[in-house]
This record gives sequence, C-alpha cells and structure tokens, in this order.
Amino acid sequence: MFRGIHWLTALVFAATMTAAQAHDASQSSINIWLRPDQIEVELILSRVPSRSLVDNAPPVPVTDANFESTYHALLQLSAPMLLEIALDGRKIAPSSITIELYQETDLRFDYLFPRPPNGKLSFTASFIKRMGDGYINTLDVNEGAHMIGMDNQTADNLVWETNLGTDSKSAATTTQPTATAGNPETDDHVLADRLEYRAEGHNFFFKAGLLCAIIALVSLGIFIWRKGGGSPPSSP
Repeated sequence: MFRGIHWLTALVFAATMTAAQAHDASQSSINIWLRPDQIEVELILSRVPSRSLVDNAPPVPVTDANFESTYHALLQLSAPMLLEIALDGRKIAPSSITIELYQETDLRFDYLFPRPPNGKLSFTASFIKRMGDGYINTLDVNEGAHMIGMDNQTADNLVWETNLGTDSKSAATTTQPTATAGNPETDDHVLADRLEYRAEGHNFFFKAGLLCAIIALVSLGIFIWRKGGGSPPSSP
C-alpha cells in the first residue's frame, strides 16, 4: 500500500511542477542578453502551436519521437524568419541557431547575433503573426547585470527598440506602449502590466496544479479503499 502512496505522491509532485514550468499554448518567453561581442536570444514556447512556425507542416504534433526525424529540419529552415534584429533598419543575420526540446512540453530556440556598432537596435518577434488571436510573448532584455527592458508583445506590438552606445544604459522603447528608461511613470506602467500578466499566468498554473493534486488524492482514496477490501473496517 505504501508503495502505491509513494507513487501517487510522486505523481502529484510531477504534475504540479510540470504545470508550473511549462508554457501555455498561447504564451512564450524571450530573453535577450546584450554581450560585448554578441547578442544572445532565447525563445521558449509550447510545442502545441509550433506547427504554425513551419510551412507545409506535417499533420502530426511535435513529440519526443518525431522531433529529430520530422520537425527539426523544418524548424531550422523557418527559424531565421521567426525573429529579427536590425540596426538602424538594416537586418543582422544570426551567426548560429540551435533548436531543442525543452522540459516536458516546450521548444527552445537559441540565437546568436554579432554585436553591432552604436545605433538604434530593434527586435521584432515576427513569429507572433503566425500564432492565434490573443497570443502573448513576454520579453526581458539584459545588458551586463542590468535589465534594460521588458515588454508584453502581441500581434499589435511586435517591436522593441533601444539605443546602443549611450553613456548610460540603453534607452528602451516599444511601439505600444512606449517605455523609456529613466522615466519613472512609463517604466512603472510597463512593469505593472508585466507583473499583472505574470500573476495571471501563475494563477492559471496554480489552478492546473491544484486540479492535478485533487485528481491524484481522489485516486489515492480509491486505491486505499480497494486495498482495504472495498468496505469500512469492522468494529472490534
């Protein structure tokens, strides 16, 4: 009986952790690091809508079994068009792109771009146009030990911009809403929107994890009841 309890406890833990870590099908996240000699971009999104990222996608979803044989080459072909970095309007080609399965239900894209000279740097999350209505990407941009920008990107808000080469940390702007570093009112507004979105996401994952826990506990009760013969213990 105790082995069964241990198994169900592990199931509850695994289900809760998976729900807490995985991306929802309508969400993704991008982290950008501005290094002295290069720009690193990490895109993580759910496998569920990833068929939309490739042209002439196979009629099957991305799985552990078919990723290498069916999807990897197609995703590698589409990857340069999913994100765009430009300096003063001129596109910068990535120097490398790697794609891999991530955690239990996600895909991870890692891009490396050469660090351009000073100028206006723009980042466009073009892949969002391939996703459904309501899709949101959360963006964090870091330079050294400082976060210089954050945004919630949607189909109506694909572009984030910053000025490279200023004496202070880069002044970051977005097409909608506008956020300029050093302006407390706009910075606080964007931060509040971002925290609200994250709270909504965490609330969803909490509910999903709680549901999994309830299902597992009900299963545990049924398991114990059956091990006891399906009837309450007799009185002494």
